[in-house]
Amino acid sequence: MDTPDFLQPRLEHLSAEYVLVQAWKKTASYIRQHNWYSDTLELDQTAVNLPHFLSIIAQELKEPHNWSGDQLRIVPAPKTQKWQVTAKTGRWEPSDNKQTAKKIRPLAHVSLKDQIVSTAVMLCLADRVETIQGDTRGSVSSAETRRRVLSYGNRLFCDFEHGQLLHRWGSTKLYRAYYKDYRTFLSRPEVYAKSAENDKANRLLVVHSDLSRFYDRVRPQLLAEKLRNLKRPGDDDSFFLFTDRLFNWGWNRKDLDEVRRYGETVGISDFSAIALPQGLVSAGFFANVVLLDFDEALTCIIRECVRVQAC
Repeated sequence: MDTPDFLQPRLEHLSAEYVLVQAWKKTASYIRQHNWYSDTLELDQTAVNLPHFLSIIAQELKEPHNWSGDQLRIVPAPKTQKWQVTAKTGRWEPSDNKQTAKKIRPLAHVSLKDQIVSTAVMLCLADRVETIQGDTRGSVSSAETRRRVLSYGNRLFCDFEHGQLLHRWGSTKLYRAYYKDYRTFLSRPEVYAKSAENDKANRLLVVHSDLSRFYDRVRPQLLAEKLRNLKRPGDDDSFFLFTDRLFNWGWNRKDLDEVRRYGETVGISDFSAIALPQGLVSAGFFANVVLLDFDEALTCIIRECVRVQAC
């Protein structure tokens, strides 16, 4: 089932039952499969009384100026590093305590209410954002595909129809298969290198890079700016004003000391307000929104290089 034609970035759609039900279905399915630290009992309790739970959310959304998101709880998750049982304390802990905080991933527990509403916002923007990014199923052997598609991570499960990518509205599957897209992404430079190996006039270099702690560094103001860039004539301004309030979370006061220590250790000046908590189901999608301008800049460079080579 494709996304309904009437589902556009309008505030009134967020409180509609047909949107909230789909947002719940996709959110709950993703959390059960991917968020190992999630409260599955909360999911079960909500499912038993789902109509009442969604009706409360819908009522709150009808007064968007009063919307207040719930505070986040930090879930410090260690990255790959050596652990041991310390003889002095008998505790299971990292071998190098001085580097512990630098190797911690600050996952966040986001309330189910906020998860569902964030997913609902994503559903209203899904087709627009995915179409801008292009179809990842194209062959990287095609030079045209390489010029049009740069983003392969956190892409939604879509069909391509009439020149647009349409997210499958009725499916519980939210994101595309990561493994398949990641393999395509990794093969891209190798495919291009083979196609250019006969060009003896130029030296070919493949550069691997990464954006360090990208999710942690996206401030609410930045995401709000990137979301407004998606506005089109006729869109509902109140929809985008609401997203300013929605994607602006703070941490529970019980976690503030740990949040401060993490920010200081990794060099993030202000980690008290966050737009893309790691644990938010829709965070991957909105991370791609933040990078749309970056993708476009790279695309322009690629096209210019192709033009110069053709001259």
